[in-house]
Amino acid sequence: MTMYNLTDLPRFFSFVLNCKGRVWYIDKRGESQDLKALARYALGTGMAERMGGIDRLEIQTEAADDFNRLLRYMINVGYTADFAPCGPLIIGQ
Repeated sequence: MTMYNLTDLPRFFSFVLNCKGRVWYIDKRGESQDLKALARYALGTGMAERMGGIDRLEIQTEAADDFNRLLRYMINVGYTADFAPCGPLIIGQ
């Protein structure tokens, strides 16, 4: 799943840390990276507040429940997501 225009990063990273399984993001080289580790670092150093936002973030989850929780989070917050191959999905507008 690809999320767009993430703005409240402290809230988003806190949500990610509550996922039960592993959660990855895909970096610019196309490699999977540990999103929970990034979230812990960003929250622990205050970087999450200073970042401003993330324009595009591709996420993969180990557990289907975590995917569903992230989907509900997106609906509640009103983010835009892309579920390949079905194309962009505008949520909460």
